[in-house]
Amino acid sequence: MNHRTLTALFGATLLAGACTFNVRTEAVEVSAESPAPVERLRADLRGLGDGLSGVDVTLRPGPARATVRVAALVNSNTPRDEIRAGVRLGWSAERDDATRLGVSYAGAWDESVFIDAVSITLPEGRAVELTLGASSLDGAGVRGDARVNADSGSITLRDALAVDLVAGSGSIDVQAARASRLEAGSGSIRAALTGHLTAATAGSGSIDAVVG
Repeated sequence: MNHRTLTALFGATLLAGACTFNVRTEAVEVSAESPAPVERLRADLRGLGDGLSGVDVTLRPGPARATVRVAALVNSNTPRDEIRAGVRLGWSAERDDATRLGVSYAGAWDESVFIDAVSITLPEGRAVELTLGASSLDGAGVRGDARVNADSGSITLRDALAVDLVAGSGSIDVQAARASRLEAGSGSIRAALTGHLTAATAGSGSIDAVVG
């Protein structure tokens, strides 16, 4: 169910109850740059979304930066600054020289506000470790190692080096130098690799791989 459907259902429910509460979809974006160079990025993005679906995650080349989009079913008078102030978006260093990206919402409107998209840019050649919930990843151009684990969502990745990709219930579409693991619990795998493929498993789907 997409957010427009949610808005329509929520509005219909209010009208059925003879309520004049004005409902609309609000969108607020918040960005943060990493204060230090990033060689390896870690991010756990589970728990985001509206409770029915996860977030759309994109990964592109550029300065180390993250942008989140906040959406909500809110009163038209809801202060956008208050919604923006509830976003928790930060970069922190870990002991093994990795950088962790933290994303959450903890504001006054947390019952009706949710983060529905996360956009990450990283310089080319950086490694990425992402843990996703009911979310899909669209990544291209970073040209580094990638380890991605999605509970239920598709993984699309282009221009990667060594990859380890797991999609619990979603498809995998990857172009990379090599892959140690490609695993789709209930989805198809499509891979184009210039190097080797160690293992590929599809619980209920096809595997279409070109391996150099």
